[in-house]
Amino acid sequence: MGRRSLLAALWRHTILPFGPLIKGEDSYVRLPFTLKRMDATFQVLYDTHLRYRCVYCRLPYRRGDLLMEFAFTAEEQAFREDIRQFLRDHPLEHFAHEGMDAGYRSGAHSHAFLRQLGARGWLSMCWPREYGGQERPFMHKLILLEELAIAGAPFGPLGGVDQVSEAIIRYGSERLRQDLLPRAARGDITFWQGFSEPNAGSDLLSLQTTAVRDGDDYVLNGRKIWNSHAGIGSYGLVIARTNAAAPRHKGLSMFVVANGTPGLEPRPIRSMTGGVYHYEVFLDQVRVPKDYLLGKEDEGFTQLLAGLDTDREYRKNKATFHASPPASGSPYLAHVLLGAAPTRQRLVSDETPSNWPA
Repeated sequence: MGRRSLLAALWRHTILPFGPLIKGEDSYVRLPFTLKRMDATFQVLYDTHLRYRCVYCRLPYRRGDLLMEFAFTAEEQAFREDIRQFLRDHPLEHFAHEGMDAGYRSGAHSHAFLRQLGARGWLSMCWPREYGGQERPFMHKLILLEELAIAGAPFGPLGGVDQVSEAIIRYGSERLRQDLLPRAARGDITFWQGFSEPNAGSDLLSLQTTAVRDGDDYVLNGRKIWNSHAGIGSYGLVIARTNAAAPRHKGLSMFVVANGTPGLEPRPIRSMTGGVYHYEVFLDQVRVPKDYLLGKEDEGFTQLLAGLDTDREYRKNKATFHASPPASGSPYLAHVLLGAAPTRQRLVSDETPSNWPA
């Protein structure tokens, strides 16, 4: 695909969110534009002195206005260089792997590597300061994911740590926050997700694992399946039914369950290659302190949806950012918009549409 065809494709698929269709005083008009350069910054010059309003964001623009800035800030570029320097100083082959990559190149499981990230404050950098975070922008997290993915780092546990830590900050008791957040920030603990069951996969509301209140504890009984790295994790985020009489989506509760608790038994599920990524987890009279309930009893559906959203976001970002280094991998439009020059150059000159992402 040549440069002219690429620009047409970008425009046709509305990669530029402000679009060419502008609302004048009485009607929508299509104005001529000039792309000054296909770089980290897109600037559109409208051939008019009148004031127009974008039909998408409703903001007014004049001729020569910079409509959207795609370049990274100086702070973001400096953070990216910090990550690259860290990766140069710590060769990846020196980190032991306890668990395999998922198969979609999301990073192997390494406790040692996670602790190195924690030592630099990168696991908790976007947390509120009151919980030991730095309140950095979310873009820093995306930059970290991108650089670790491109380098092929064993950052597999990072998604689970981020997901569960966020849930604890939002919904956890003070005891749960004090017990786990400092350890998660250091990279001392990892988490697995206990949602799916043998008869409750795509329809999670059919789950049959139960949790019954008994004094200061909940007693869990049931069975979970396809739990990534459950056998080598520290804690599981487990959803169970606490009210069988309530509507399916209102009788669920979410718990943080420690590995090693009596009655909790993870069993490995071996793939055809002999590797182990998933586990089946059996829960037989597993006692969980009431303070390790996330949110309120019977309202775990909220945490379930939030957890699934975070899981999808991480998988999407890993799939996008963990394109192979540009010299050998397929081109990705995300790199065009985020200013990855080598991939951008290859994308412009690529003549094989079959390499484009679906």
